[in-house]
Amino acid sequence: MEVNWRAVGAGFVTTVVIGLLSGVTIPFVGVTLPVIGYGLAGLAGGFVAGYMATSVTESGMIHGGLATVIGGVVVLMILSLLAVFASPVAGVSVFVAGMIVLLLQAVPGAVGGAIGSYVNRRHEPDDVEVGKPAA
Repeated sequence: MEVNWRAVGAGFVTTVVIGLLSGVTIPFVGVTLPVIGYGLAGLAGGFVAGYMATSVTESGMIHGGLATVIGGVVVLMILSLLAVFASPVAGVSVFVAGMIVLLLQAVPGAVGGAIGSYVNRRHEPDDVEVGKPAA
């Protein structure tokens, strides 16, 4: 299987944007409920990567998981650095909780990728026989 890096990049950008928006706009969500930001970002990023990659469900799952894990690492690093400036204890707790959640983030990404590839498959036109000219 060949990896579609354009699809992974789009899923990565989606994961980072949604992860940062949920982490910055909802106060201390990274400390109290890191699953909200990572789960939502994983589903959305996985969906985008799976939709862009292919209509094959297994490939969409791989692309979605790959995009969300790469994006999750970037979001984790940015939010950990921001939390360190607020409080060193908060920064360490965000990092530790984020690493635990990051291990599980591939699951929402794979689910989102499967849904995205399924939606892509539903939008593909079926093979329709075109009428033959009368001879």
